[in-house]
Formats: sequence, C-alpha cells, structure tokens
Amino acid sequence: MIFGRSAELAVLSEALASISESGSAIVIDGEAGIGKSTLLAAVADRATADGFRLLGCSGVQSHTEVGFAGIHELIHPLLGEAAELPPRQRGALMTAFGLEDGPAPDRLLVSLAVLGLLEEAATRRRLLLVVDDVQWLDQSSLDVLAFVARRLTNAPLMLLCAERAGPGSAVRLEGVRRLPLTPLEPGDARQLLAHTLRHSPREIDVHLQQRVLEQASGNPLAVIELSAALGESRSRTVAFSGEPLPTSQRVERAFLTQLEALPDGSRLLLLLIAAAQGSVSEVHAAARSIGLGFTEELAPLERAGLVTVGGGHVHVRHPLLRSTAYGAAPLSARAIVHRALADTTIDPTRAAWHRAEAAFGPDEEVAADLERAAELTRARGAGAESAAALRRAALLSPAVEDRVRRLAAAADVARGAGLTAEAISILQEAEPLAEEQSGAQPLAITRFVLNVTAAIPGQPADALVALAGKYPDGDDRQRELLWAAAIECRMRGLAEGPRQAIVTAIGSLDIRDDPLIDIAMALVDDVGDGLRLQERLPALIDRVGASPLSVMSLAFAAEAVSDRASALRCWTLVRDQSRRRNSSADECEGLRGSAHLLVQRGSLQTAVITAQNALRMAEDMNLPMTAASAAAILARALAWQGHTERARPALDRARQLLAADPGILWNDDAHWAAGLAALCAANHTEALHHLLRMSVHRTSRRWAVADLAEAAAGCDRPDLVRPILADAEEQARRLGTPLESLLVHRAHALLAPTDAEAEDHFRAALTGSEGLDADLELARTQLLYGEWLRRRRRIVDARTHLTTAVTAFGSAGATPFTDRAAAELRAAGVAAPGAARVGPSATLTSQELQIAQLASSGLTNREIADRIYVSHRTVAAHLYKVFPKLGITSRSQLHAALGDAAH
Repeated sequence: MIFGRSAELAVLSEALASISESGSAIVIDGEAGIGKSTLLAAVADRATADGFRLLGCSGVQSHTEVGFAGIHELIHPLLGEAAELPPRQRGALMTAFGLEDGPAPDRLLVSLAVLGLLEEAATRRRLLLVVDDVQWLDQSSLDVLAFVARRLTNAPLMLLCAERAGPGSAVRLEGVRRLPLTPLEPGDARQLLAHTLRHSPREIDVHLQQRVLEQASGNPLAVIELSAALGESRSRTVAFSGEPLPTSQRVERAFLTQLEALPDGSRLLLLLIAAAQGSVSEVHAAARSIGLGFTEELAPLERAGLVTVGGGHVHVRHPLLRSTAYGAAPLSARAIVHRALADTTIDPTRAAWHRAEAAFGPDEEVAADLERAAELTRARGAGAESAAALRRAALLSPAVEDRVRRLAAAADVARGAGLTAEAISILQEAEPLAEEQSGAQPLAITRFVLNVTAAIPGQPADALVALAGKYPDGDDRQRELLWAAAIECRMRGLAEGPRQAIVTAIGSLDIRDDPLIDIAMALVDDVGDGLRLQERLPALIDRVGASPLSVMSLAFAAEAVSDRASALRCWTLVRDQSRRRNSSADECEGLRGSAHLLVQRGSLQTAVITAQNALRMAEDMNLPMTAASAAAILARALAWQGHTERARPALDRARQLLAADPGILWNDDAHWAAGLAALCAANHTEALHHLLRMSVHRTSRRWAVADLAEAAAGCDRPDLVRPILADAEEQARRLGTPLESLLVHRAHALLAPTDAEAEDHFRAALTGSEGLDADLELARTQLLYGEWLRRRRRIVDARTHLTTAVTAFGSAGATPFTDRAAAELRAAGVAAPGAARVGPSATLTSQELQIAQLASSGLTNREIADRIYVSHRTVAAHLYKVFPKLGITSRSQLHAALGDAAH
C-alpha cells in the first residue's frame, strides 16, 4: 500500500502509457527511505498488468568491484536472443559477461549490444526496465545504462531508475529526466504510521507517535523503523535524541536497536550476508567455514523481518540495514567474514577483493592477487573496475616503486575507460611518490594523452624535456618523453623556447633511424631537419604500424611536412587497425584525422559523414577535445556545402568544448570554419576577424592562408596579412609541396599591388597543379582568376576559368561556390550550366545516406551496425525512412536510386 505519492504515480503512469514506437527514461531521486523502491514496485505492477515485460536489477554497495554485474543481472533473461546481434557487438557482450573468450571488448560495443538486445526484445513485447539503487551500480554497468537512456528512440521500452540523492552526492545519470521525491505530507505520514502500528507488538501512546512523526520528517522508512524500534525496545525513547541528525542516521539508530536484540551468531551471519554477493550457497559455505550454523542463525533474522530468502538469494530488508550492519561491526569481525568469503567464492576477482578487505596493512601477496584480478577485469572490458583494483593494489603495496607502478597503470586504464576525473585523481596521488626516475615517465605520458584528448592540464613541453634528461641517452623512456614533448609543443603552437629545447635535446642524442625521434623532429622543425621525414614516410608507416598512438603521431607529422597522402594513409590505418582491435576511441581519432584531409581533397560528402561519425563516437566515449576538433571539421565541410543552418550548431558545439582549453590547436580549426562560413556569405570583415585568430595550428594556418588573403582583399586590409603570408611563403618554399605553392601564389595574387604581379601569381598558382588532389582549392583559384579577368574585361579568358570552376564545384557539391561561379559566368555573357540535377538522394540526411550506401553495397543491417557503431534496429529505422524518400520498395533498388551517390 502506498500513502501519498498520487502526483508522482500519475506522472509515471502517463509516461508508461505513452510508450509506443519509442521509449523514455526517468530517474526517481530522493534521500534514503523516501519511498523510491516502493514507487518502482507500484509502477512495475501497473506495467505488468498492462502487458509489459519486466526486467530489473539493483545496485548493491558490496558488489561495485565486479564489472558489468548490474547490466548482466538486468538483461540475462535476454541472452538467449544474443544471436540476433551484429557479430562484433555480440562478441563484445559475451566477453564482457565472461561467457566467451575474446579480445578485450570496447565499452561502446558493449553498450550498443545491450541497446540492440533490448530493442530486439521490445519489438515482441513492450519492456519496462526497473533499476533500483543506481548509486551502487558498478561503473561499467552505469556507463552502459547512461548510453541506453540517451537512445530510447527505436523501441517501445521504458527505463525507470531510482537513485539516492542527498547533500554532496553526485548525479549518476546526468541528462536523464528526473522525478524528485520529497517528504510525505503530514496527513500521509500519519496514515502510514497508523497502518504500521496495527502490527506493533505493544501499544504506543499518542505522545510517542507524535515524536515518531517529528523525528521521521516525512520519510516513510523512518516512520516504519522508528515505530518498530519503539515497539520492540524496552526503552521507549531509544530511537530518539535531542541532537539534530539526518533522517538516514535516525533510521540507522533504529536498525541498531533491532540488531542489539539478535543473538551474537545471527549478528555475525547478518554481517556475512551484508558483505557477500547474496547467493544462499555462497553465504552457507562461508558461514560453515567459520563455524556458524546457517539455518540456526538465519531463523532469528527471518523472524525479525530483517532478511528473506527466495530464488536462491538472501535479501536484506533495506540497503540501509545492510550498511548499518556492516558499519557497526568491529574490524576483526569484518576481516573474519571477508576471509571466509575469499576462501569460498569461485569468482577470482571477488575473492581478491575480499582478501584485500581483510588485510590490515600493506601486503604484497594480496596486492599482487588484486593486480591479477585487475587484469582479468580489464580483459572483460570493465576498465573502471580494473582501475579501482589497481588503485587498491597500490594502496596495499609495501614498496613505493610497486605502488607508483600500479597507480600509473590504474591511471592509464581509467583514461582508456573515459574516466577522466578518476584518472586525474590517481595521477595526483601517484605523482608526489614518483621521485625523479621512479615511475615518473608513465605518469607523464598518461597525463600528456589526457591533455590531448580531454583538455586536462598536462606537463608543459619543457617539463617533459627536463624529465627526459634524467634518463640515460637512448633509453626508451627518454625517447618517449621527447616524442611526447614534441607533440605537446606542436599542440600548443610551437612556442620558440620549448621548441628549441626539444630540438637541442634531440640533436644531442646519438640516435639514428629511430621512428619516434624522426616524428618528434618533424613536429617541432617541419621546415628544417624534419623535412627528411618526407622521403622516409612510406617505410616509417610500416615500421610503427603496430602502435596506434605512434601511427597517429606519424599522421600528425606527415601533415606537418604537408604529405597529405601519407597522412591520410596513416589515419586510415589507425581506423582499420583499431576496428579490428575493438578500440573505438582510437578508431574515432582515425576518423577525425581522415575527415580533416577529406575536406582538403574536396570529398565533401564523405568528409561530412566521417566527421559526424567521429563526433558522435567521441561524445559517446567522453573525448571532448576529439569531439571539438570533429565538430569544427564538420562545420567547415558543411560551410563548403552551403549548409549554414547545420554548420552553425556544429561550430557552436566545437566552441563550447574548446572553452575548456583555449590554448589547444583545435581552436584554429573552429576559427577556420567560422572564417570560411563568413567568406561563403561574402562577409569579408567577419571572415578576416576569424581567420586572423588562427595562431596555433601551424599546418591549418598555412592551408588557410589563401582564405585569409581573400578576406583581407575583400575589406581592403592587405597590410594585416602580408607578414603572415611572408611566413607561409617561406614555409612553402622549404616544403616544396604543390598545394602550399598554389595557396601562397593565390594569396599573393589577391593582395598584389599591380595587375601584372597579380596575373603572374595566378598563373604560377595554376602551373603544375595537375594531379594535385585538391580539386576545390584548384577550383577556388580558377574562380578567383576568372573573376579578376572579367573585371578587367578579358571576357574570353575569364569564361574558360569560370567554366572549369563551376563544373568542379558542382561535382563536389560546393553549392555557395557553384552559385558564385555561375553568377560570374552569366555576367561574362555565358549561360551558366544548369544546376546539377538533384536526385532523390539529396533528401537524405548524412547518416541515412551512409546507411543507404552501405546497404546498396550488399551489407546486412547487422554488418552496417557493426561498421558505424549503431544498433541494428537503428539501421532498420533509417532504411524505413530512406525507401520512401528514394521512391523505392526494396533493398535491391538502392544502388540505382542512389546513382552517383551510391559510391
């Protein structure tokens, strides 16, 4: 029976009734005992009566070390249907649950598998997922649950959670609709008390009833337990005190009153139950090992209503009772039950944790055991729990060197799991212990990677150089630190002091033919000693191909020396290798890097699709800087296409994410996107404002120099950009690459003081442009030259260049420039080519187009889902929309309907 809560029940009933084609998620939050579980049960009863299938799980405070335990409890009834999942997603899920052997699964794949399994089940019968005590779910399950909660759009299911909230408590499922539970109204609390007292073994006078209501403050559990404590206690004031206490503490005192009446053996058994997983067999075996009679000691607990037994598990009446029983027990008793559980449990991870809980101080044997458990946990893809085990192992390590080593490993695992705050906390714990060479290098590398991907402050480049100097010349740790320092220096705009320190440090080494050193030099001295990387790039790609991070840095270095083909090859290699290894974070970085170069090549639609995929994946995995760069690249590609209404939110998202680190080079990508969008709108003053702010990303600034010159020429401010152009010209001369030559000459042509100089530069820009693989930049040059010629009444010459430009822009889908070139042609007295015939595929969104392309190539829905990291039901939903847009009725018609867009 529920007292009060009619408004909350109405909200939840309405949400439940609205579940049809799509789903929803709601979190009920409130303090301990406020009635969350009761409300969950009431909604579950209504849903079952309405024909919903019910799945549920509960977080347990003592189980948080077991990765994916909560999610396994939630969906294990559906595992028989896992064969319906895409192969990679199914394999990841089975490995995460320890049901199959395989490579360490990726969190994103596991999350997609859970979503796909739920969507599949919901197509047969509407689902209600009930998750109680969210605050005690293991972190891996919590991550999956948060992922699912954000994507309940393709199936009729409702996710209903209860989370304990209170002062200082963190919100676990951020962004999900919340329904707060407040204290009961006085009348409802009085009705609850009257109902409770009907079962009291003794009469409680009106004065004490009023005291119960005052102390309970509208908390239902407090009403029940305080009245129970009074009914069972000889002292009628035992549950009360004059001091102001939180309601939960008053309830704990009431529980303690009930525990005091138990026999010693029953209290010890309750402690064992509180520390155990909850299965009868485990509790029975552990109780026997310490000489407790399970049946005899269980009986008083059942008579008092503290525990119930059913379904092979022992259930404690309320989580607060569990924590009270554990917290009130002496340390010696806790150690006894944990040792017993360690000896009887069959799960090696839980056994290691129990041994750790029983340890009274540093113990290398227990620490090593926990480290092995961390490796087993990591192999199942539970990075958060693996990091927690390593951190605890470090605490138990007698030797400082082992403590630092384990903390460094924990920080790196936490980083890889997307737990940025946890990784930073571990680093802060470890760094003061890492004196000089003792473990400092891996900590520095982890902080460096966090800096690049998540905008977490890292060690500056000169500090990394100083740390490298503490290792012997040629030591692998020294080389890695100099390599990291070079990347850090490049990411921060190549400040001269740190840059020179890195060049000097590398120059002092007697190392030849070393990939990391070659990459480092290319990054900090791209137009000097780094140029030798150009001729060695093909061989280096093969040599460093086994390390995704090394290949990423090589791609970055290839861009630095303007070898765009090799850079794209590197990013593609990162993408493909990472996909095979189930490393979606690295694959995401490969997509981001590829998108940047695809825009340069003029493959705009492919760039949009690639950048959107990178952005979606980066946000799913909590990689804010990767997401920021992907959003900025997406905005630039959309600006090229003329989709200003879509480019603007992408640019806003990039700026929002980049606000966390205004000094990182991806800020220049956002400025470039904003500048190009302004140029497309013929707003030269605004374009100049944005493009002049590009001061960190040396490569992008060089590639944007012609845009900058066009903006300056359009608002008659050439002097502002001439120093920047002179610097870019010197870099282009040293690099000797055709794209830089074209861009610099085009910029000079736009800013030239005389017609003769301008024409010389336009012609020089177009000379040698054959096979440039930058069709849009070449077309921009043709357009600008054509415009220049027409304004000087050289109409025939202008028509040639303008015709070439309008054709190239039309083929690439660069609508603003197509329109501009066509208008110039008409002004030159030539009927511009008709607008490119827009096929039905133009009505598709980028994701719909990508799915249609993959489907037309013969991939199944499950294969497509595995390829682009969505559920297979999402693929089906998109194809359901695609068919009528294309005017077709079957999959076999896709290729013809897409036409040129099929590729």
